[in-house]
Parts: sequence; C-alpha cells; structure tokens
Amino acid sequence: MTLAEPLFAKPLLSAPSPALADLPRAADARLSHALATGAEALALPGEAAVIERLAGRDEIACGVCQQELAAGVAEYLSALDADITAIYSYMYAYHPDDKPPDRAQVALPLYLVICTRRQTAALISLLAALDRALRQSLADRCQTRQVAHVLNVHVVDETEVHNQAGYATLLLAPRREPDRVWKR
Repeated sequence: MTLAEPLFAKPLLSAPSPALADLPRAADARLSHALATGAEALALPGEAAVIERLAGRDEIACGVCQQELAAGVAEYLSALDADITAIYSYMYAYHPDDKPPDRAQVALPLYLVICTRRQTAALISLLAALDRALRQSLADRCQTRQVAHVLNVHVVDETEVHNQAGYATLLLAPRREPDRVWKR
C-alpha cells in the first residue's frame, strides 16, 4: 500500500447529511411553528396577523415568536453539532430613544449565545446558512417586505466561559441574565 491509496479508497467529499441538506425545510418548519404559536397565544387569525404585529415591533408577539423559534433553532443545531453544550437566548429591549420601527421591514431578531466545546468554521457556516434560510422563509411569507437578519448569534467556547471573557460575560450579567433554551 502506498501513501496515495488511502486518498482514493473513499470519496474526498461526502454527501451532506440529510439534516443539513434539508436546512431550508427545517428552517421553514421552525418559523411556521413559531408563528403559529404566536397566533394561538395572541388569539390572532393566522401567520399574516402575527407578521403584522412583528412589523410593528409588538413586544408580546416578538417575545412569543422568539421563544418558540429559539427552542426550534436550539433543537436543530444541537442535533447537528455534538460540540454544542448549551444555548441561551436574550431579548433585545427597545429603548424609547430608538428610532421608530420601519413597518416596511419585518424583524424577528433572535439573540443567542451558543456555548460549545470548541468553535469551528463548520458551526459558523451552519449558522450563516440557517440565518439565510430563516430570512428567506420569512421573506416568502411577507412577499413585499424586507427582512432583517433573524439570527444574531455569539459562539463562545469553554475557555471563554471559564474565564468570563467576551460574550460569555452575557451569561452572568446580573441585570439581563439570558434564558437557557437548551443544554446537553
């Protein structure tokens, strides 16, 4: 056996995992569930009514949809990346000095801190792809509206958490402690 033989013994590129190949459908299902839960919680007639509330930055509609979407995203990511140890969600609170919402732009911002054993380029790529899929799914529902980024994610590794450095400090913030969405 020569050194070159192992390279040709198996394909250089493997087929994507079924879960990864199905990312757009998975993102759409999680968004659909979050919007349906929002409609049920707010006694609204359907997704379109929830989207109108999101466009107006209704805090209750945003909160309900964010919680459900965070749970769905956490479930999906943790199934694909065994290095993820916990996922936390924190809400952006609108300040009175913020400029008024642009009703032409629907926002469902999801702020997450993902704790992982080690940061990888694969996880960062997965997060970018998931954000694109969620934005596309939301844009398809809104038809003419612009859609802002859905995922605002900070990945921290065990060293940052141990040293309480960088975004890991958000996990211990006394005034705005994030909600743990998922833990391995």
